Amino acid sequence: MRVIALGFLALIVAGCSVGADTTAAEQQVDVFHDRLNAGSFDEICVDTSPAFQHAGNSAEFKKLLDAIHRKLGQTIGATRKGWNIYATLNGTFVNLTYATTFDRGPATETFTYLVTEGARPVLNGYNISSVAMMTN
Repeated sequence: MRVIALGFLALIVAGCSVGADTTAAEQQVDVFHDRLNAGSFDEICVDTSPAFQHAGNSAEFKKLLDAIHRKLGQTIGATRKGWNIYATLNGTFVNLTYATTFDRGPATETFTYLVTEGARPVLNGYNISSVAMMTN
């Protein structure tokens, strides 16, 4: 019985962490959009994980951000459509999918944030899909 109680307690504690990690990542999506709207691409790049920084060229990522900003305009709103979360020895990864409305059309954005203990989430992956971006 004691083992079951400890297992249940572990699930409750993990559930609290999942909620807190998801909320913290969602707040960073708002920060991302604020910075995108302001054209603050360097600030977006600073708040990325070491793996994200080593996986690609920050100049290329800034070009992508500039293209999004230039072709789609300001972010008007974003609604979370899905999420998943997984924990590893390197931290917790929170994947968030948003239906985002820009001045010049809609997009589907997927954000992956790395959450480590005692630190705010950092961007570990980003993807955007938008017909409007391709045609504007």
